[in-house]
Amino acid sequence: MAAIALVFIAAGSLGYVFTRHFGIVGGPDFREGLVPAERPLSLNPLIGSVDPAVRDVGHLLYRGLLKLDQTAYPRGDLATSYTVSTDGLTLRAVLGSGNRWSDGHAITTSDVVATVAFVQSSRAANHSLTALFQGVKVTVSGTAVSFALPAPRASFASTLTQLPILPLGGLASARVAALAAQPQAPLATSGAYLVQFADINSLLLAPNPQALAGQPLAKPSPAPGGLRWMSLACDDATLYLS
Repeated sequence: MAAIALVFIAAGSLGYVFTRHFGIVGGPDFREGLVPAERPLSLNPLIGSVDPAVRDVGHLLYRGLLKLDQTAYPRGDLATSYTVSTDGLTLRAVLGSGNRWSDGHAITTSDVVATVAFVQSSRAANHSLTALFQGVKVTVSGTAVSFALPAPRASFASTLTQLPILPLGGLASARVAALAAQPQAPLATSGAYLVQFADINSLLLAPNPQALAGQPLAKPSPAPGGLRWMSLACDDATLYLS
């Protein structure tokens, strides 16, 4: 009970410190503490995704072909629609037009193909997701991407909701390897936010204008001034601001 009380006291004190020192209340942006498993924080959600901090930030930065709706049913995200063959061996998703990365470049089927190739490779650190894509073959026809499965899998649409599409289309293998070796390096994003600044101790996200110009975002909407995280070290019931 004493340890639990210390946690609440530490959390409350930390909130007070952030409010007084950084001016959260009434400030232009929202600031929050992160306790990452490793520093610097990986900004590639396919590397280090076992770290909850990487997953949380990844959801803000990247979208997938599909997403789960309020009833936990897979719906289109970057894809406008998808169909599953009667034998359950093929899922076909149609990539929507007008989707763009935060740098203004179009999100294309080559990005989807390259992302699947990345998650199937040894470079991806999310081994559970890698296992779900083993044996899956990807083909493209126009704006449609087809996934051929080695065996019927009713849950594959849900699996696609776990795959963030990365801006890897058209990159040489050496470039992809370099990005995998430096997962803390910011890339163009497709989600509600883009990375404005990142170092070993802090991360600043700003609203992605390309996302704001596209389809309405799921609530909550991006904070007008962006999001700022400060990296924290955690030792038992004590939190230390770095």
